[in-house]
Amino acid sequence: MKKAILAAVAALMGMAAAPAHAGDRGFEVGAGLFGSIPTVGDFRDEARNSLGAAVYGDYTVLKRAGDLFTVGLEAADAFGYESKENSGVDYLCATAGLRGRYIMELDFGPKPGRVYAIVGISAYRWHTDPPSSLDTTTIGFNFGSGADVKLSGNWLAGAEFRYHMPNKSGRLAYSLAPALKVGYTF
Repeated sequence: MKKAILAAVAALMGMAAAPAHAGDRGFEVGAGLFGSIPTVGDFRDEARNSLGAAVYGDYTVLKRAGDLFTVGLEAADAFGYESKENSGVDYLCATAGLRGRYIMELDFGPKPGRVYAIVGISAYRWHTDPPSSLDTTTIGFNFGSGADVKLSGNWLAGAEFRYHMPNKSGRLAYSLAPALKVGYTF
């Protein structure tokens, strides 16, 4: 697991160090709302879906013939997975991590847009309300895809689907997270 984490970090750092012309560099910042749906094992059996919010910042490291490679940072907070057993214990999860995207420019009818693949590595901080021995921080991976459409000027709106693969207290806590987001490029 440690070797996989180091390989992912090295790949993202390598992308960040890739040569690019000054005119090809750009930033994107944004925010979104997501639903987190537990999908595997005990976590799916014991927790209900959660709503959450996320913020991100990306930097274009390489642009070639309509394709972009970006690296960035992101943070998110799932507002609380209620226990299905009505035990009074809610599972909360905050994440912070690195992400990389491969973006292809594509028109959606009259509006310019983009489709992309995304991968990330994050620290997942699990805690319970009320606090318990299940409180922990783990490292996990996520991947997915998305699409954006240009609204006006530098504003974007889009949808994204990500699959998160962290552990929670040594047990799988995988989830699917569809999201709606807005972004601003500069």
